[in-house]
Amino acid sequence: MIKAGIQKYKYPLLASLILSAVLAFFSTNFLVPEPALRDPSEKYTSGNAENIKKNHPDVKFWLSADKDRYFIGDEIRITLHFKNNNPSNDLFIENRSYDRSGRFHENKYIVDGPDGGWRDPLERTDYFSMSGGLGGSEKLLDATREYSLNDYVRFDKPGTYYIYCSSSMISSNSARDSAYIGMTMTSSPIKIIISESRPLCSFRKT
Repeated sequence: MIKAGIQKYKYPLLASLILSAVLAFFSTNFLVPEPALRDPSEKYTSGNAENIKKNHPDVKFWLSADKDRYFIGDEIRITLHFKNNNPSNDLFIENRSYDRSGRFHENKYIVDGPDGGWRDPLERTDYFSMSGGLGGSEKLLDATREYSLNDYVRFDKPGTYYIYCSSSMISSNSARDSAYIGMTMTSSPIKIIISESRPLCSFRKT
């Protein structure tokens, strides 16, 4: 009886499975085209270059992402890399693993992209934040810090974006580095492409 039932309904079942597979395929981001590429603005690149000149000469600081193309709503994991080329100096880096406000305010992300294409997800007319968290600092050698860029930037439009980080996680307690006490380190920009997303492929953190 079961075999007869399968034989009777096998074509409707097969058609249903094929239709489900087709709908699932077209609900993914597989066929979404990439937006047009664009270069960063001259004002953006010149401002970044001026800030990099103020970096501590012993420290190399750069930014990386886990890939170069994302879809609106994707989580974007980024890594801050610090390399101290002179370990004999007295440079330190914060080692807190969390912040009560939900994000580390020592790191700022400066974005260049389509007009109105991004915003601060915590931007509000009335906003109160209590920052801070357990931890301290450690001597800077080679260090990495990984974050979700979604905590700082929300992308609302497809396009080519450039992002660099200004970080005040590095400090010095040495009198010979007095010019760099409370320093801000600036990375070069990275480029990421944001494409329009389809409903089944979204991670929106606001």
